[in-house]
Amino acid sequence: VGGSDGSQIVTWPAVPGANSYEAWIASGASPAQGDFTLVATGVTSPYTFTGLTAGEWAYGIKAKA
Repeated sequence: VGGSDGSQIVTWPAVPGANSYEAWIASGASPAQGDFTLVATGVTSPYTFTGLTAGEWAYGIKAKA
């Protein structure tokens, strides 16, 4: 995110067989899988993560069949 609060746009290619996607986020450059928090379901690409504070964040998109 950089030096100020803001948002981050994430894009991804369609996953064959996926009916929907979930957006996940975790703080830090290298979080463990269990550190991620679900922030939205039924998202589409591109998705914008908002309300981010300055620092390092990791983003995850999970395909749901």
